[in-house]
Amino acid sequence: MGFETIGPLRKVTLPWPMEGARFALVALALALVGCHGSGSTPFPTYAVAPTPYVPNPAGDDAFDAYVLAAGEAETAVAGMKANPLHRTFFAPQQRENLIKALAPALRRIATANGTCEFHYVPARPGSSLPGRAAWRLLGRAFRWRVDDALAVGSYDAAIDQAALAFRFAADLCGGGPADRTLGVEIANETREALLPALPRLSVASLRRLSGAVKAGLVRRPPLTQTFDRADEDMALALQSLQDAYQKEDFAPLEAAMGREFRDLASPLKDMREKDGPKRAAFFDALNDERQRLSKAWHAAAALPRAERGGLLKIKLKGDKTQKAFARHFFLIGSPLLDIEDRSVARLRLLIMEAELRRFVALQGRAPANLTAVKPPWATDPYNGRTFGYQPDGAEFRVYSVGANLKDDLGDTDAAGLDPDIRTVIP
Repeated sequence: MGFETIGPLRKVTLPWPMEGARFALVALALALVGCHGSGSTPFPTYAVAPTPYVPNPAGDDAFDAYVLAAGEAETAVAGMKANPLHRTFFAPQQRENLIKALAPALRRIATANGTCEFHYVPARPGSSLPGRAAWRLLGRAFRWRVDDALAVGSYDAAIDQAALAFRFAADLCGGGPADRTLGVEIANETREALLPALPRLSVASLRRLSGAVKAGLVRRPPLTQTFDRADEDMALALQSLQDAYQKEDFAPLEAAMGREFRDLASPLKDMREKDGPKRAAFFDALNDERQRLSKAWHAAAALPRAERGGLLKIKLKGDKTQKAFARHFFLIGSPLLDIEDRSVARLRLLIMEAELRRFVALQGRAPANLTAVKPPWATDPYNGRTFGYQPDGAEFRVYSVGANLKDDLGDTDAAGLDPDIRTVIP
């Protein structure tokens, strides 16, 4: 070994065999980094792994009661021959048996009088959310109780059960998109159960009904909260895609996406061949798309449909692969807004129907206009204006312009949904 002096420093000159070994090690290291450059291009964290929620039996949060009630319901029906958690049709005797079996769970919900802080835990793609099937069944049971009370003329008892159902439904709307959809379904089924009895309700019962529906709507969390949860879902879906990419195990995503996964498989495999900046740009672009769409949904939720304009004219960005993923997991906004608009319109119209019928019973005629009704109960969520209204002596017609935003003078179909939305009494 020899030394060469360069200023105050000395340069070490290695014999050629050692020089060759050093170059071989450097070349091997570069080759390894070149194959899978994750060492130089880190994987960011888009979402942390979800932690299951554990309810507090001694707490005063209504959500704890709902989680415990779901567990009680699942236990109560576990031994039944046909699992009611996955059915949509029930014979009268089956309904009667289920109401009895679910009585403790229903009682727990009924006595949960406190506020509800929905502790939402998102699920990875392909995984189910716990307790939701039980909540769906409990919502049906409340509706059956309304039916049974109306069948024997116990109108106030029916309204009391409806009030519990509306409260339960409102609290479920504080969760994610699937939870809000479930809450809307329970509220609408309860509404439909009450409609045939409207002409027979007394002035006092009409007032109780109006109050029950108002309380449910006041308790319902804003739609922006659900979009917060939806953003958690989207972030976890993106994290799951990155995790699957790292592990080279796409089975859960493939099961969740079905045929649409084909647009992802080959590009992701090709990307693995030379991992690095291209992969980072791919996932970061998807995260930017998630944030862009989430911002649009939040902005749209604060406006009536007529004022949303270009907010809902969403054109996905990125290549075919990114669009396939975004289309499957990120486009929740428009469907959820449609569901919410229709639900709020129908429930507010039920309030107006009850209030106007009460006015007619007391005054012998319908009011000339709706100016005396305090906001927001006479406000159409579609255009932000007062509901359409046509009084005629003791008769009246009150309606929403509906999704087409056109005033069709209350013209509607048998379901009361198109073109205008109106309360249709069966």
